Amino acid sequence: MGGAAGDVRAYELYLLAAMAGRAPDALVDAALYRLRATRSEMRRENRRVNDRLRLRPGGVDAWVGILSGARIEGSRTTDGSRVSERHRFATWPDFEYEIEYDTGGMGWGLNRAEFVRAAGSVLPDGPPAPWTWLKAETLGEYEVLREIDTWGSYDSYAVRDRDGAYIFLSFSHGLFQEVAPLEVLDGQPVAQLRNDE
Repeated sequence: MGGAAGDVRAYELYLLAAMAGRAPDALVDAALYRLRATRSEMRRENRRVNDRLRLRPGGVDAWVGILSGARIEGSRTTDGSRVSERHRFATWPDFEYEIEYDTGGMGWGLNRAEFVRAAGSVLPDGPPAPWTWLKAETLGEYEVLREIDTWGSYDSYAVRDRDGAYIFLSFSHGLFQEVAPLEVLDGQPVAQLRNDE
């Protein structure tokens, strides 16, 4: 992957691979165009970065190394053995990517890796839209019925909006990805749930 610039691009493709199939295709395709990458290259870089980041003793060093070219100068903070760093990617200009890790023990400890809103960035007007809202911001707009799935950097929820519509929301690395009508909840058709209310 050669060098800090190559690592940053590779990590951006790794993030995109986690979002592909969840985020709107137009957003992913625009990001790939800007990176001058194809979907097949995105998948290849995803595998390579995954291999590099596979957690093992001392493995947090791989995260710090691959992200070093995107690190925002002066963003590293330390609280005891816990370190927090922020990074910037051109694809998501309103956000910064924060990792938090523990330097104590065996060095396994990547505690968190997620998007946060950048200083000076404001929440857009209108309803939540993919890649413009964070998870906490988005869920705050709905009645959260329950978490559907959580796996690695992925989370999804069943929610209800102010009009009573049941909706599916998904997030990757804390960034809003997908919104869709919810048809079934806990094995029961949503239409039946509405009739029972």
